[in-house]
Amino acid sequence: MTMSQKIENILPVLKIISLSFLFVILIQSTRADAPDVTLEDLQGNHHNISEYIGHGKWTLVNVWSPTCIQCVVEMPDLNKFHLQHRDTDATVLGITIDYPSFEYGKKDLAEAFIKKYNITFPILMGDQDLASEVGGKHLKAIPTTYFFHPDGKLVARWPGIVKKEELEEYIQQYEPKTDDWFE
Repeated sequence: MTMSQKIENILPVLKIISLSFLFVILIQSTRADAPDVTLEDLQGNHHNISEYIGHGKWTLVNVWSPTCIQCVVEMPDLNKFHLQHRDTDATVLGITIDYPSFEYGKKDLAEAFIKKYNITFPILMGDQDLASEVGGKHLKAIPTTYFFHPDGKLVARWPGIVKKEELEEYIQQYEPKTDDWFE
């Protein structure tokens, strides 16, 4: 058997191996797992963030504090957004942290705020490190809102106040330019 015949015999096998390898890489690169972070709710129950993210709806994770003026300003819009979208295409999840220390959130302050302003979306407690894990990058300011695509992939980080109309516009106009446009 000549060398060219040997190569011709091996080529189909190499193509299959190459395609299999490429397929595995594509699956891994498009896999959209929610962050593996466990946080505590105000009743003391522990929840993995994956309970809220990647279930066919947009999930907006808002990191906030009841003692942060900008957070207080944006909270009514987040609550309105949640109420109007929770049964259809999007939901909001709050992570309360202490401000200005960025340490673990204060349960009593969060409970009083939620009651006073009738906040309807789930609130978990965390700190700067836990919120950074959720957002995949060091949290530098609050409020910050993380946008998770319905498939669970983090597609945007929005530091600062966000309005209901901006949330709706972002979701409506979302079109990834490439598979890794955000990363």
